[in-house]
Amino acid sequence: MIADLGLPVEPFHTLEKWGFSPYRFIQEVLASDTWKMLISTIFLNRTRGITAVPILAQFFKLFSRPEDVAEVHEKTIASLMQPLGLHRTRAKRIVRFSQEFLENRTWLKPSELYGIGKYGDDSYVLFCTNDDAWMHLTPDDVQLKKYLGWRWSLVRAVPEGAGAVQT
Repeated sequence: MIADLGLPVEPFHTLEKWGFSPYRFIQEVLASDTWKMLISTIFLNRTRGITAVPILAQFFKLFSRPEDVAEVHEKTIASLMQPLGLHRTRAKRIVRFSQEFLENRTWLKPSELYGIGKYGDDSYVLFCTNDDAWMHLTPDDVQLKKYLGWRWSLVRAVPEGAGAVQT
């Protein structure tokens, strides 16, 4: 499904370490580009992936970089996002988030940026970092819980005495 949308899958450390989950979440595909992955969390907020991902693919065809979004009027994005609902709110979040993403390079957690909350923070830790912080996550989102369970199943599959999964 992801390949059909024309979204490139770039090699990234989380894929090298864990491979794709059986769920093939869009965050896995976009993990090599933090801005795109975080934009996907805005699209997915209160919306099923099956509905959001095709519109997200259209969005990235028009706006492939935060610089492309930072200067655009919210109405342009809102019209594209109308089928998702909350389109004006999401458009405002996307524009302001993109501006802050470009201006504020000192953030430690994505939620320090406008429009990103716990779901974005959890997605960032799971898909964009290469440390063991994921082991301390307690996501609220059902899909992230599924992914986290899958990842834990890989760690538990390591034979006793073999050590932790290598980073």
